[in-house]
Amino acid sequence: MHLCRAEHRPVTAPGRRVVALGDALVTIAAVIDNNAIDNVVFLTTDNHYTVINNLLYNPVPDDPKSPLKRARNAFEILTGPLGAGAGNPLSTVDVQGLAIREADRKILDVWNGDAPNKDGKLQGLKQAGLDPIGLESDFPGLDTASISATGTPPGQVVPMDFASFNTYTYVVLTFDKTRLSVTAKGFPIVRDPATLQNADALKEYESRKAEEIFHFRVQAQ
Repeated sequence: MHLCRAEHRPVTAPGRRVVALGDALVTIAAVIDNNAIDNVVFLTTDNHYTVINNLLYNPVPDDPKSPLKRARNAFEILTGPLGAGAGNPLSTVDVQGLAIREADRKILDVWNGDAPNKDGKLQGLKQAGLDPIGLESDFPGLDTASISATGTPPGQVVPMDFASFNTYTYVVLTFDKTRLSVTAKGFPIVRDPATLQNADALKEYESRKAEEIFHFRVQAQ
């Protein structure tokens, strides 16, 4: 596996299409694709949530409407910063009263364009011609049997297997000779920090253990 660290600039953050003329990322993606460089993983941060995205690029930068192309099996792990503000990144989704993973699901459905926003409109990534969040079942090397995620049924490959918004999350990477294991762990966000000014509440929160949110493995190609 080739790990590439990119601080404070997500490579394929949702809603960002890697197509701009002169964008170095287009060049990087094209080099990966044209030279058959497999097993590239980008590590990025500073969007205050955790998502996994494959890397698509526009091979014709002068035409932003041309079809996107997959850069081999390159993908991005976007997570952190741990402990910074987290929660709902969309102003067009109402998650009031929902449990953590149900809120995550609603955010993701609206963001990907699988459900209407609070104004009743489908205005997600798919409608914008952008790649939705998550890895697809045919992603090269994805071990579908290894996928597990809180709040999703086993045996299916769905976007919720690759995203977490309402937790303080970190990602653990484990390597062997031919496989990369990705495990996201975290704690529920504190929506109102003032609640932790109570000594008992603070003690209870500090006693919590990080819980696994999602996990998957990718086989080197």
